[in-house]
Amino acid sequence: MTDPVDELRPISELGLQEAVDRLEELGEHESAELVRRALERQQASRGIFGGTAILTNVLGRKAWAHAAHTLGFIHPASPGSESSTITHAGNIASAAQLRDKRLRLSLYALRVAQYPGRGTHRVLLHFSCQNQRQTDAEQLHFNATYRVADGDHAGVIGQPIFDGVRTGEDGLAFRCVTINVKNDEDERLISFLDGDAFKRGLQLVDAVQPALAPFVEMARGLARGLASRSRNVPVQDVQLGLDFGRAAGGARLAIGSYVAVQIPERQYVGWDWSNWVFDHNAGRIVLASDRNTLIPYNYLCFGVEPCRERA
Repeated sequence: MTDPVDELRPISELGLQEAVDRLEELGEHESAELVRRALERQQASRGIFGGTAILTNVLGRKAWAHAAHTLGFIHPASPGSESSTITHAGNIASAAQLRDKRLRLSLYALRVAQYPGRGTHRVLLHFSCQNQRQTDAEQLHFNATYRVADGDHAGVIGQPIFDGVRTGEDGLAFRCVTINVKNDEDERLISFLDGDAFKRGLQLVDAVQPALAPFVEMARGLARGLASRSRNVPVQDVQLGLDFGRAAGGARLAIGSYVAVQIPERQYVGWDWSNWVFDHNAGRIVLASDRNTLIPYNYLCFGVEPCRERA
């Protein structure tokens, strides 16, 4: 059965005509015109290439026009440290003691360097994860929403997402899709997500929770419905498979913070995490050689830590 969340395609993966329509709805008329001209050239030459290639080539200066993400791991530091180094998440040692353990996943930062549209953005974050219970596995979904302007960080630090999710023998699979909500009616609709009940994250136990299934289904349906509505569009799609292996190309599961940065594909190979550090005084990721320079791209930062075992 297809997971409805798979239908949440970020703008970088839309077909060309669909991308033009969404950009016009969002008021990105200049970008829409550039993509429209590229579409006309494609039709005239009968060429075949995907929307991602068009957006990357034509709108390469837009931080939201890229599909690629690079994943870093912020190394823990002792209290009072000025900064922490950052390493690619595939170049760290996994924490084998986390096998079949309950974890707390939290959102530590949301940086909006640039999202499509103007003004302050209402960003819906849709999280999904598989909880490996002792008897079976359950698919989890949870939504959170924040207001943030281009060039700013959302007012969040350490908000719980999944509290008590259990890993399996192979690790943990986790996904986050960000949806830029510009439809006025939808902004009012999701205002209930600002309530205190949603600030505690999804609380999980091993026992069957009858009330959990409809709550999870509501979260999944809400994200899918909003993403398809006029003036709303997914921007980032971060999919993390954190494991206990050693194979090259993977990402390891450990206690600490992970940061996923939305970057142009052409910069993926040349991206060097050693150029960046986490500044503890500012609470921001900055250039190691110039602490006043922030990462010029959109990013999300997640925390992984053990949680208190409960029945």
